[in-house]
Amino acid sequence: IMSEGGDWHDALGIYDRIKNSVCPTITYGMGEICSSASVIFQAGDIRRVTQTATMMIHDGDEGYSGDAKSYEAWAKVSRQSRVWMYETYSKRSGQPKEFWEELCQKDTIFWGKEIVTNGLADELVPVKKRKKK
Repeated sequence: IMSEGGDWHDALGIYDRIKNSVCPTITYGMGEICSSASVIFQAGDIRRVTQTATMMIHDGDEGYSGDAKSYEAWAKVSRQSRVWMYETYSKRSGQPKEFWEELCQKDTIFWGKEIVTNGLADELVPVKKRKKK
């Protein structure tokens, strides 16, 4: 996974597809794994990340249009989505939900080893040069 993120609901669809796979799944993160891509990354049974990867987590950006009742409905879904995200990070990392809620109030960026240290990946994979044959 190398992505700056994107649409939340698209990300949830990808997350669900990975989690519902009958095959063991390894997510491999490199470059940037940002925003909704950081949630997709959590779907792997094993999560590997390169030393030079960065992961950014946050509450995201939102915008609504329409009448007040529609705005209220989407605001409720937004809150439920954020709680689910905090719980997902918590389950995968072992850190309490409140830890993630606080970090997500702003863009929080982890670099390589910090991703593993904070529990958002299982293994740090060094960048290696392939040997010539």
